[in-house]
Amino acid sequence: MWNADVPDYPAGHDPSYQAIPFFIALHEGRSYGLFFNNTWRSWFDMGKTVPRRYSFGASGGELDYYVFTGGAERSPARVLQDYTALTGRGALPPLWALGYHQSRWSYMSQEQVLDVAQEFRKRRIPADALYLDIDHMDGFRVFTWNAGTFPDPKKMLDQLHGQGFRAVTIVDPGIKRDEGFPIYRSGRAGGHYVRKADGAELHEKVWPGVCAFPDFTSPGARAWFGSLYQAPLELGVDGFWNDMNEPGVFPPDGFSQPEIGLGPQRTFPLDARHAGDGRPGTHEEYHNVYGMQMARASFEGLRSLRPEKRPMVLTRAGFAGVQRYAAVWTGDNSPTWSHLALTIPMLTNLSVSGVPFVGADVGGFMGSPSAELHTRWLQAAALTPYFRTHSNDVSAPREPWAFGPAYEAINRDTIALRYQLLPYLYTLFEASERTGLPPMRPLWFDYPGDTRASLIDDQYLVGGDLLVAPVVHEGRTSREVVFPKGSAWIDWSTGIRHEGGTSAMVAAPLARLPLFVRAGASLPMVAAPVQHSGEMKDQPLTLLVAAGGTGSSRVFQDAGDGYAYREGKARTITATQDGHSLRLDIPPRRGYQRLGAIEFIGLAAAPAAVRIGGRTVHDARFDPATRRLRIVLADENLKEVVLVP
Repeated sequence: MWNADVPDYPAGHDPSYQAIPFFIALHEGRSYGLFFNNTWRSWFDMGKTVPRRYSFGASGGELDYYVFTGGAERSPARVLQDYTALTGRGALPPLWALGYHQSRWSYMSQEQVLDVAQEFRKRRIPADALYLDIDHMDGFRVFTWNAGTFPDPKKMLDQLHGQGFRAVTIVDPGIKRDEGFPIYRSGRAGGHYVRKADGAELHEKVWPGVCAFPDFTSPGARAWFGSLYQAPLELGVDGFWNDMNEPGVFPPDGFSQPEIGLGPQRTFPLDARHAGDGRPGTHEEYHNVYGMQMARASFEGLRSLRPEKRPMVLTRAGFAGVQRYAAVWTGDNSPTWSHLALTIPMLTNLSVSGVPFVGADVGGFMGSPSAELHTRWLQAAALTPYFRTHSNDVSAPREPWAFGPAYEAINRDTIALRYQLLPYLYTLFEASERTGLPPMRPLWFDYPGDTRASLIDDQYLVGGDLLVAPVVHEGRTSREVVFPKGSAWIDWSTGIRHEGGTSAMVAAPLARLPLFVRAGASLPMVAAPVQHSGEMKDQPLTLLVAAGGTGSSRVFQDAGDGYAYREGKARTITATQDGHSLRLDIPPRRGYQRLGAIEFIGLAAAPAAVRIGGRTVHDARFDPATRRLRIVLADENLKEVVLVP
């Protein structure tokens, strides 16, 4: 466990960008969890040295660990609830942050950014955010703009906002040592930088050249750094992306030894000094929390500067509890099929480590994917919590239309599926804030007693009601899907029912993501196409009801930003199936999206009659090809829907 910048990492590589010393054990359906509360370089030996024994330790600090028993039911969900009660739970993100994000290192000019935005809208491909990587800055100086290529950032940001886009800018911890740079002078005057063992200001090389680095373990340094977000906020920047915060640095000038990716020259000297929030110590002790404390400085600064808005912070490095401050992505991955497959266990493991807002760079950061790989990756990522395409400076274009008209059409539909299900994802995030249960889950998390399902790492659950089985191998047009015991599952595309505890070979042509709804679930959807999340408020909801099962589902609605929901300014619709009818509890609308239709899926045939409140509905439409029955509602004044066989 040692945060490190590891581009193009192979499967199984340790260490990596995030150090979260927590695991969940599962044996015959029963679980416990263990959290090793130690920030030093630590290690876990999971039965390799002695097959009957797990062991763990660290190079310093205390042997301080927590064991979570999983409650009376010994369930993974209870373990995670207790762990997040200790380390914190992720806050509900702003709605726009759950949309599709497009990034590149780098969109090199103001004109290029606006051209990309215009192409999205012209081609009717939904998107919510565009990213500006390091080249938007003046010589890579943080919180600056390159006057030659971005001469009027406020005008650009205003134009993006007018088209429904948000802008996210990158922020690295290295602050260029430049006497002409006011931010550097301000940090030095405040004593906010990390010190060497001899007390001198620590200097290391990163993108701007020789830099000083804020000591994010100091409350004063965090407050100072957080205040620097005022300038980009005033221009109209909406979100911020903390990078290189493992911390990663470049080898010094004249370094003649063979460069080792994880060598000691790739981070601060271990004897560098940190304030430690009142408990001074060395970098050896505080290295693993540096990135999380940077995210904390960013989050708390934004909360202070814009208390009416929910911060959108993305971080590459973190430690246990990072979920309180930021979303996390899996770093500099590669455009290979093996890396596509790797995203699923990486993201589900992050999710059950308490970090709900997670994603991986679609298509792989370190180069150029084939058209097929990019399309399949976009499908695999479409229902992950954080959905961003990103690529490096030598990659071929990666926008959804970059691979030609046929792929563009498929990619448009994939991203549109994300927006169709955005109300469901948003509901899951609200539940995650309250319970600690993540939106994205491995199958064993919800079905710990199903031994076969516990071994599956190329499928994932979205909440408890969606099962996603992406194609992660080249050239495949079908795949085997394992359906967990205890639930039946309805095919999203065909309406065919699959019983739990079985498996099936399902068709997966290039245009199809294998997706299944739990029988008994009721999912909120946006029925009409939207181009960004801001258009959703004007579109009625459709409740997709997976027939032939029992269960209760929620639909959470609020303003999509701000914190009024914590004061009761929200509504929750409840839908309950008992196998014979659908019962609804719909509070007063109060301006939220109205429920405009109910759509049953998984019906073998059209029912003999549909009754709402005892009255027969005559204009329900049944599609035998998809086994869906759609009922348009005149208003929300209904409590029960009955399908008469």
